[in-house]
Amino acid sequence: MVCCGYGGSMMPVLLILVVLIGLNILFVLMEYALVRVRPSRIEILARQGSARAGRVQEMLARLDDYLAAIQVGITLVALALGAFAEPPITALLQSATGRLLGGLPVIPLRSLSLVLAFATLSYLQIVIGELLPRAIAIHKAEAIALWGAYPLTWFALLCRIPVRIMSASSAGLLRLL
Repeated sequence: MVCCGYGGSMMPVLLILVVLIGLNILFVLMEYALVRVRPSRIEILARQGSARAGRVQEMLARLDDYLAAIQVGITLVALALGAFAEPPITALLQSATGRLLGGLPVIPLRSLSLVLAFATLSYLQIVIGELLPRAIAIHKAEAIALWGAYPLTWFALLCRIPVRIMSASSAGLLRLL
C-alpha cells in the first residue's frame, strides 16, 4: 500500500508525530513548572551559585512573557500536528476503514477517516502532550524549571516579536474590559 505521500512509509509520519508531541510535552512541562516552582527555593539555589536558578529567577520576574512564549510554542505544535500528521493518518485510516466497511462511498469514508484521525491526534495531544506532563511538572517543578531554563530562554528569544505583539494585544483588550 502506498501511504501518505512519504514513499509508502509511515516512519516519517510517526517521527513527525513523536517530535511534535515531544515539543508539546516540553512546553507544558515548563509552563506548569514555572507556575508551581517555589521562588524562595530558586533564590536559595541562585545564591549558592546555580546559573540555572538565576535564569529561572529572571524568568519568574517576567513570567507573563515566558508563559506567552510557551503558548506560542503549544499553538505552533498543534497547528503543525494538524498540517503534517493529520493528512497521512487520515489516508491510512481511510484505507483501513475502507477495507473494514467494504463498499462505503469515498466521501463518507473520507469523512469518517478524518474524524477518526482528529480524535486520535486529539487524544494523543491531550493525554500524552498535556495531562501527563502537567502531572509530572506539578510534582517535579523545581527540577524541570532548572532543566528547561535555557531551552525556554532560547525559544522565547526566537519568538519575542510575536510574543510582544500578542502581549500588547492582550493588555489592550484587558483595558477595554
